[in-house]
Amino acid sequence: MPNRELNFWWLGRTEYLTAHRLMLELVEERIAGRAEDVVLMTEHEDVYTLGRNSRPEHLLNPQHPVHQVERAGGPTYHGPGQLVAYPVLALSEWGLDARKLVTALEEATIRALSASASALEGRKGSQASGSQGGRSPRSASP
Repeated sequence: MPNRELNFWWLGRTEYLTAHRLMLELVEERIAGRAEDVVLMTEHEDVYTLGRNSRPEHLLNPQHPVHQVERAGGPTYHGPGQLVAYPVLALSEWGLDARKLVTALEEATIRALSASASALEGRKGSQASGSQGGRSPRSASP
């Protein structure tokens, strides 16, 4: 497969429903061929999401908003400091299916965190600094 560019958009901290609506709009645009592949990167205010396999009673005492969503799976908490990625990709164009995508994302995350940890090794009080929301999209070649 030839090298391809994949755009990453850093949204900053967003309300869950705002990011979810944007993702769904981009999915429709991508399906119609009016948008390129993109990965939305964000963190959310405190929220629980319930996938198709879960019900509100699965949360014993939710302290934050709860949203039923179309994804598979059970209850999931998202909150400040937790990086969330929403890939909007034409998987077949990348030679992927959903399982291969998850594996590729896991491997990329492990490699990136490993490289970051190695770069910080031996430095006292080091921490990674993040960019603020509102920045323009960034690109990376996979």
